[in-house]
Amino acid sequence: MRTTILLLMFFPLALFGQAIGMDVGSSITKYEYKNSQRTSLDVFEQDPGISVGVFKYYKSNRNDSFSFKAGLRYQEMNAKAFENNVPISYQSSYLSLSGVIEYPMFTIYTDKYCANCNFISTVVYLGGEAAHILEGTQTLLNESYNLTKETEFNGLLFGPQIGIGLRFNMGAELSMALDYAQTYYFNSHQKPERLNFKRSLLTVGLIKGL
Repeated sequence: MRTTILLLMFFPLALFGQAIGMDVGSSITKYEYKNSQRTSLDVFEQDPGISVGVFKYYKSNRNDSFSFKAGLRYQEMNAKAFENNVPISYQSSYLSLSGVIEYPMFTIYTDKYCANCNFISTVVYLGGEAAHILEGTQTLLNESYNLTKETEFNGLLFGPQIGIGLRFNMGAELSMALDYAQTYYFNSHQKPERLNFKRSLLTVGLIKGL
């Protein structure tokens, strides 16, 4: 299983493109749960996890300002809850595929007379993401339960992604990236119980031109 995950993670790097990148960071997820009576139960607390992504950039043929970014991400989407004062832990990891259109809002050059010199750029991006669970565990009173067997967790997750980021050009076609993104995941499993996810990412990474 781990070998398959690693191969999938680096699959985008085998595709043609103008740049490749990788990032690491924190994944913070809000569970939005409704029971079989469609009553919202706000019993979950956020529990940060880790995120690792690999991606590739493709330039637009019509407008050089726009670029398309596609990639895969390993991410943890965890939560804590209390039922009758008993703590419950949800530890789950997902593999997601995303595609976004990225647009630079403005750029500050260290030398205004040199377009190829170091610069700082602010970007915004919009797209979509789909994810599926890899493994997950619910822990209650020292007992563990496999979340991959629970229908509200093993459905296909999909939804829009929006983000903003900074690009710090360091020369030699290498840039450092700082990004904040949100995805609202709808769940293909909707009844009798419904569980959607609102995930936030804060990541730092490197982008290398090809």
